[in-house]
Amino acid sequence: MTERHPRETPEPGNRRTGLTRRRFIAAGAAAGGAVIWSPSWAFGGGGDPITQLRELKQDVRAGGLQERFKDQLVAKLDRAIDALQAKNQAEACERLAKFIELVDENVGTKGLSPAEAKEWHSRAQSISAQIGCGSTGPTGPTGPTGATGATGATGATGPTGPTGITGPTGPTGITGPTGPTGISGLFSL
Repeated sequence: MTERHPRETPEPGNRRTGLTRRRFIAAGAAAGGAVIWSPSWAFGGGGDPITQLRELKQDVRAGGLQERFKDQLVAKLDRAIDALQAKNQAEACERLAKFIELVDENVGTKGLSPAEAKEWHSRAQSISAQIGCGSTGPTGPTGPTGATGATGATGATGPTGPTGITGPTGPTGITGPTGPTGISGLFSL
């Protein structure tokens, strides 16, 4: 018999060829690595949004919540599912927003633990993003820039305005002193 390395492909006919959770963890532990096993939604998967909503609804039903509160949450999720099936994105977004609001308002009450509230809020937010809640759609490409218009001609210079009126004549100056009178003559003729 040939001895095989544990990581090699098993012999044909051996049914234990699938990777199960237990084998995945054992393989990780044998390799000395840390292994994280979490639900499918933790990695943004889990199927289409309707499937993810149904899984979230199951988790809400399984929670230890007060019955009336549980019914309110489940009703919001049921309406979101119905809206998605009817291709009514706006209604689905509104119902998911109401679910998130109800969860956020009741953290630590009515049997809702902070850990559950955080998880359910995160999952509902992720589903909202997947179905396009809050988005206005893609922006179209920017159109071409128009040509700059021609500069206008400079206008003609206007006519010269009229000459203003002449101002009044100023006052006459003071008369100067009278000069001395001359000597009368001695000669007579």
